[in-house]
Amino acid sequence: MDYIVYGINTNEPNANGRIYHPDALVKAIEEYKEVVAQGRGVVELRDNNDPKIEINYLDVCAKVEDINYDKDEGVVITSISTPISTPKGGIYKDLLDLEVPLTIGMSCVGRRSAGGMTFVEKIVGFSFIQEQGDYSDEL
Repeated sequence: MDYIVYGINTNEPNANGRIYHPDALVKAIEEYKEVVAQGRGVVELRDNNDPKIEINYLDVCAKVEDINYDKDEGVVITSISTPISTPKGGIYKDLLDLEVPLTIGMSCVGRRSAGGMTFVEKIVGFSFIQEQGDYSDEL
């Protein structure tokens, strides 16, 4: 069973105050679909205070099975696998069983315009975190 996660709304600022440019995000999603097709799309379960860009395979808890952008809603829709058999996958499973709310964050490379619009150039991966932090200086 996969889990469907809705996130990264391009119509309003996220918890970090970023507004994602839809055209740039769609291009990055299309490129990330290749990563997913190769079986390399992963989700980490990590500490909120770690705004890193690279993937740490010790933190991987699930795989990205699919990713799409709903243009009408302005929302990224990601299909995430059930927990995989890693230490963090076990924690992720326990959190799901306990119905602990999690937030999904996108690790990406990009730039922000002077007007605050974020242009995603490359999606690196995704992370489950308990609460979205303020990494306004990190992108």
